Amino acid sequence: MFDCDGLLLETESCWTLAEEELFAVHGKVFGDEEKRTLLGTSLFHGSRILARLLEQPDRADELGRDPLHEAAVNAASEGPRRGADRSTRRGP
Repeated sequence: MFDCDGLLLETESCWTLAEEELFAVHGKVFGDEEKRTLLGTSLFHGSRILARLLEQPDRADELGRDPLHEAAVNAASEGPRRGADRSTRRGP
């Protein structure tokens, strides 16, 4: 299951932290403009944007894979948002 809109899992803050760390490793600052550019992109497109922003054109797949996926997995391990784990089923 994927939750890309933050309804069940709050992953956006984890993505932001991972993106900030990734940019810092490359001597860059991750700010609002960079966040807006990446927000809502797929892994494929986001990786290519990261490569452009970080001036690492040949490393798109590598840049998008490890630190960013780890952040999402960490957020998912915290469990669902409050109320998301309750059944909406009514009746017997």
